[in-house]
Amino acid sequence: MAGGEEALQERDWITKTLYADIAYYLGEYAPDNRVLDVGSGTGELVSYLNSVGFQAEGIEPSIQAVEIANNKNLPVSHATLEDFADRCSTTFDGITFLNVLEHIPDPARIILEARDLLSPEGIICILCPNDFSGLQIAAQHKMGTSAWWIALPDHINYFDFSSLEFFLGKLGFYVVDSQGDFPMELFLLMGDGYINDHAIGERCHWKRVSFELSISAELRRRIYRVLASIGVGRHVLMVAKKVANL
Repeated sequence: MAGGEEALQERDWITKTLYADIAYYLGEYAPDNRVLDVGSGTGELVSYLNSVGFQAEGIEPSIQAVEIANNKNLPVSHATLEDFADRCSTTFDGITFLNVLEHIPDPARIILEARDLLSPEGIICILCPNDFSGLQIAAQHKMGTSAWWIALPDHINYFDFSSLEFFLGKLGFYVVDSQGDFPMELFLLMGDGYINDHAIGERCHWKRVSFELSISAELRRRIYRVLASIGVGRHVLMVAKKVANL
């Protein structure tokens, strides 16, 4: 938001990793290319998806973020998902939620709203923190700290790979793919105490960025899929398909 060289570097990294992975999964599993990004902020993902051939639009509750997106001529509407669903007359092949579910009071309701907006065989793609993981617990014991990943009042829901898959299964979805990402807690276990030290945290972050940009996207996804299979990664990235005729 502040701009500058660091913002450009962050944008380049996110585009080449997270956004590229979301486009990959949409291409693999969505029945067509119409995508809705829920909680789209200033429209970065919407912009990227449209640049690589999708028909993407976003909704965002922050009017300030919507104004920034609209000033860039991006199709982002000021709305909650419930309001948008009430007036929407079309369906989507994919709906994305990036760092949304951990913030909202009723995540089940928003997933059901999304389900109604999906075409048959449509997918949802969810990114959220992977919390109370084995690595977090190990790092907490090593450092003798409190559970630093509990971020009240911002985060009011906490998921991991198994609980998110169970949650989606109860709401009419089945998981078709998932991956973790870099397990930042490894730095803590190796002695880099970044929790209360911004300088250490910044160094650890850019080491992670360097790693991810130094290997191919295919290799990165293969590594992170393996991590997902054992519940490891700082975040969960999960792709789930709508159960037909539910």
